Formats: sequence, structure tokens, C-alpha cells
Amino acid sequence: MDAPQPKITEEKEPFIPYVEEENYPESLKPILGPYVERMGFLPNALKLYMHRPEIAATLFALNSNIMRDPSSTLDQQLKRKLGTVASKINGCTY
Repeated sequence: MDAPQPKITEEKEPFIPYVEEENYPESLKPILGPYVERMGFLPNALKLYMHRPEIAATLFALNSNIMRDPSSTLDQQLKRKLGTVASKINGCTY
């Protein structure tokens, strides 16, 4: 028996338009590069953050501190697994 294929959803048009890549603030481009390298694309939520670069920078720093905190009792792999499960529960395809 073949495994079921994942349901791929496509958003026709976002309620809030995404910021186009050519309009990303220069200060955030070095932060965004690793996301694209790791995932092959920039998640839509991050494109929305570009409307408020000062908030985006804070959110990226928060994510980095959570995921790379050496004093954490949870290792990075478990944190990524938890994020994957939460995404799946919420219908996110990535």
C-alpha cells in the first residue's frame, strides 16, 4: 500500500500582500539568506514581517535565541520536531 500523498494547499491571494524580495530592507537580507538556503524558499510569514523590518529583526533574533540557546534543556533537533508537528496541526505545508 502506498503512503498517502500530502495535501498541498495554495493560497490564491493573501489578505495582506507579501513584500516582494526586491523591496526587502538591506539590513535584513543577510538574516533571510540562511532561511532560503535551508528551505529553498522564504516562508510567507517572513515575507509579511518585511512590512515592519524593526519587528522582523526582533522576531528573527528571538527565533535564533530560542533555537540556539546552549543552556536549553531541549536540543535543537527536538525543537525542530516540535515546530514541524505544530505546523502540521495548523495545516502548514512546510
